[in-house]
Amino acid sequence: MRCPAPTLLFWLWMVADMRGYASPYWMTYNQAQGLGAQVRKHEKATIAIFYKNYTKEVEAPETGEKSDEARWVLKAYPVFNADQVEGLPERFHPVVALDLIEPAGREAELDAFFAAIPVNLRHQGGEAYYEPTQDRVTMPPSHLFEGFDHYYATLAHELSHNAATRIMPHGVVGS
Repeated sequence: MRCPAPTLLFWLWMVADMRGYASPYWMTYNQAQGLGAQVRKHEKATIAIFYKNYTKEVEAPETGEKSDEARWVLKAYPVFNADQVEGLPERFHPVVALDLIEPAGREAELDAFFAAIPVNLRHQGGEAYYEPTQDRVTMPPSHLFEGFDHYYATLAHELSHNAATRIMPHGVVGS
């Protein structure tokens, strides 16, 4: 995608920050396919607005007199961040230049316990949440937590939402 207008650029930066995307690259579905890549299933597009004004020389039908006329173009189209697309060349995924420090308190037993739970889990962004429509738990990367005790507690909490959907789809008995 060509360099967008400043307002669009600001909008896409805000969306990338809110959703935790690391890549600064955005593209349409067709652009991704043209690169031999595919948008992941269930990913949601962000609407990008293209705005442009220009002048065009027009001829008056009655007099034949030529004059400049102001015109505007406004288009909306769906775009995806490169982090939502599989199979893109490496240049679309910048390497983090920081050395990330893992918090203290990692426990192999807890890692094994959580790894054994059949859940669609991804580590992305700065917020933890469960998405019922996608049946997916999203967790921030562990280095964003003060300690692994906070990470494990947050993961357990988000998995409880997943369990409520899977184990108790009709609500808690007696409530």
